[in-house]
Amino acid sequence: MTGRFPLLIPALFALLLAACESPREPQSPPAAQRTVVVYATGPHDAGLEALFASFTAASGAAVVVRQAAAVQVATAAADGTVDPPVDVIFASGISGAFVAADEGALRPLDSVDAVPDVPDWARDPDGFWTGIAYRYAALLYHADVGFVPRSDDFRALAEPGLRGQLCLTAYDESMNPVIVANLIDRLGERAAELAVRGWLQNLAAPPFATERQLVAAVESGACPIGIAASTAFERAGTGLAVPARAHVDVAVAAIGRHAANPTAATELIAWMLGPEFQQAYTAFSGAYPLGVAAGEVSGADFQAHGMTEVDNVARIARRLAEARRLAERAGWR
Repeated sequence: MTGRFPLLIPALFALLLAACESPREPQSPPAAQRTVVVYATGPHDAGLEALFASFTAASGAAVVVRQAAAVQVATAAADGTVDPPVDVIFASGISGAFVAADEGALRPLDSVDAVPDVPDWARDPDGFWTGIAYRYAALLYHADVGFVPRSDDFRALAEPGLRGQLCLTAYDESMNPVIVANLIDRLGERAAELAVRGWLQNLAAPPFATERQLVAAVESGACPIGIAASTAFERAGTGLAVPARAHVDVAVAAIGRHAANPTAATELIAWMLGPEFQQAYTAFSGAYPLGVAAGEVSGADFQAHGMTEVDNVARIARRLAEARRLAERAGWR
């Protein structure tokens, strides 16, 4: 037995030397580590996933988009029970982000430097989410109505002189929760409720199920006046009036508390605020970009339509539960 060792020792030494001299080939991370899972809580179609193709080409990280209701995503992201884990929550409205933050479903963005171009009114003061794009509420009116509705604020729609003139969508459709939350924040709950009850008394028809139906009714003249989001009103045959103090909702991106790939998720959100995604998403959704003009309200539409003020959407979001209870009391469903 001992006679074998003189032969083995040189061989082992040669193997060790070769291992030291030959560098190892770099190991690719597992496929799961190169994938960012985005849970979208809005009414996006399958085209949303295609918008991330350029990010994948540049970073090597695939992006998978899944859809779910905001409450479901918030719960899953908070307790870590969903598989695959939530890397990024992409909500089409502030209510989705607020629910997630309130449930403890988010982790802070690494740094405010990751979102330098987003104005303060469109980001979370605590750093848990950032706005990606925005839309605002407007009054639509038929081109032949013969007058422009007062647009100093939406309370004017409750005036008795507008009996049978107003059309709304169902409460959860469009921007209605944000509008009512704005009214509560600015006027107080009692005055806001009186305004909402006045709107319902002025209806020309029961609330429409969709914003598309409302816009069609305004275009046809069946509804002289309606409330809709800016993403819906670029249609022929309608006029537009916007309050100087804007009612704004934002599409929001945030990182899930139990994200499997938080670094890649942060990189994706930063990329979403760049010009390529901003242009693609705003064309896709009809919203306006937030990550283009540093520190300013993006787009000339604010000034062009006479809007000069906008409230912090995080503060307005805290009124959403009150707004829902108000709408239920008033009978707006």
